[in-house]
Amino acid sequence: MGITRQIEADTVIFAIGDSVDKDFCLPVYNNGYVTVSAPRYPVDGVSYEAFDPDSGKPVEKVFLAGWARQASTGLVGAARKDGESAAQAILQFLQTQPAMLDVENVFDKFVKRLEETHVHVISKKRLARLEEAERAESQKRGLQLFKFATNEEMFTAIGL
Repeated sequence: MGITRQIEADTVIFAIGDSVDKDFCLPVYNNGYVTVSAPRYPVDGVSYEAFDPDSGKPVEKVFLAGWARQASTGLVGAARKDGESAAQAILQFLQTQPAMLDVENVFDKFVKRLEETHVHVISKKRLARLEEAERAESQKRGLQLFKFATNEEMFTAIGL
């Protein structure tokens, strides 16, 4: 078996496929969201900032990485490096901003927007519920380990 690492995170957005979600309210070109051509926060000369060609302006406070920035361009390891670079760009941006006073409200608005577009938001709390449901099911079935087979089964188990 391979090596497993657990990463503490409040939110994980899975993005697997050949193109981005065109219903996510960001401009799309060539199966990827559009980025700023002359970035304010470049990392190794690469732009991670979302761009709106209709207004000719960056989409404020929106950064893109991995296949969201360039869909179907390579290996998973390249997407990881891209994510790390995007995080550097975001840190550059955050250094120019005042501290947020109402972080929970911003996060709640983001979750609400995702749910409006029918995207299931799996928070750390919901993931813990899923793990507990799988443990209960494994005990019920007398198995050492149990995992739900489909997304719908998992969503039902955590009350979505």
